[in-house]
Amino acid sequence: MNIGYCPQFDALLENLTAREHLNLYASIKGIPKSIRAELVQKKLEEMDLLKFEGYCAGTFSGGNKRKLSVAIAMIGNPSIIFLDEPSTGMDPAARQFMWKVIKRISTVNKHSSIILTTHSMEEAEQLSSKMAIQVDGQLKCLGTIQQIKHKFGKGYEVEVKIKKPSVEHKSSLCQKTGLQQNDKILINDLPNILSKLNAMDLQYLISEDQSGSVIYKELNSQKGITFENLYEFIYFEKQGIQIKKFLEKEFGNIEVIEHLEDFFRFRIESIISIGKIFGCFEKNKEQLKISEYSLKQATIEQIFNQFAQGKININKHIKNKITNNQVQEMENFDQN
Repeated sequence: MNIGYCPQFDALLENLTAREHLNLYASIKGIPKSIRAELVQKKLEEMDLLKFEGYCAGTFSGGNKRKLSVAIAMIGNPSIIFLDEPSTGMDPAARQFMWKVIKRISTVNKHSSIILTTHSMEEAEQLSSKMAIQVDGQLKCLGTIQQIKHKFGKGYEVEVKIKKPSVEHKSSLCQKTGLQQNDKILINDLPNILSKLNAMDLQYLISEDQSGSVIYKELNSQKGITFENLYEFIYFEKQGIQIKKFLEKEFGNIEVIEHLEDFFRFRIESIISIGKIFGCFEKNKEQLKISEYSLKQATIEQIFNQFAQGKININKHIKNKITNNQVQEMENFDQN
């Protein structure tokens, strides 16, 4: 009764029902006959298998087979439970249900310690109090999620949304070019307008494989593009460049990892405090014309992929000790 095991591939007997499976394994585990029926009933209810209790396991869906396999592992409340990819083949709703059951057993009821293997980083973050990353049969790290993020995460990601140009700004651009907001622009008009807007350096972005690909397509169509849409594109690009230069000045190496219209996502690779980043943004967001921003750490999935690709040197991190205060700061940030 001390160990429960759920294999990655369901080891079920196709001609036995769900109830018969649980009775069989309860007997093998030595659970007294006097309480066996009650435990089996509770496990069927807990795993939402009552409606299928009389059906042979061979007729079950993939999700119900996983539920039965986990129920077999958990019957008798063993002190240690090994779960190998417990939610494989489940739809999102069934997966969420399974996670709730596992959480309740490990953290609420505290009947068992659960050792779980998974390729789903979402599952690992949802269920783990401690996590280990294994690559090619070797454990690369072990710790809480926050410890791993703090030690091996490569900086932060910042999502920024830029304010739309003001009415005054729009009016000044119309005066500068002699155009109205709804005037149509074609591709042949582009160099002259960019010159008047002091934006010739952005012309390369208006092409099929750059951020201005939609603008390029509309400029080459018969209808063209409105002057308003063109100068909004130029405005957002200029502000994005200004924000990137600001971040490089403050934090060093910066990478633009996503950009669409007024939205930018930057990666800050420096290892600096969260407070400093927030302070810089709060102090300069008006000047940089930022309407909103958010900050997050590198994800566990990113860290896992870096380990798998051999991009993280363990020896480089051995001497980097994490203090309790640092871990607490990161946990508080993650909760907020």
